[in-house]
Amino acid sequence: MSKKEFKWTMKDGDTAHVVTYVCRGLSKNITMTVDGTAFELKTGLFKSAARNEIFRVGDDAYTLVVDKAGNPQVLFGGEAVEPDKQ
Repeated sequence: MSKKEFKWTMKDGDTAHVVTYVCRGLSKNITMTVDGTAFELKTGLFKSAARNEIFRVGDDAYTLVVDKAGNPQVLFGGEAVEPDKQ
């Protein structure tokens, strides 16, 4: 399994906030970065990466939803936030 990388840019007034997600290989260790602050979301070797994580960007709450295959989606108010084009 290769490394998966995604990036989202959210606007809060005149401020742009950047969220990144990196899932590494078989270990499925996930690094989520919010405005430059990194968070390690560990799962363990060969275990499912599926999870929901709530995080804040500015004054707003978002949810990171990761499926069993390690594919992420960011939700705001129940609606998907489109990742930046890479």
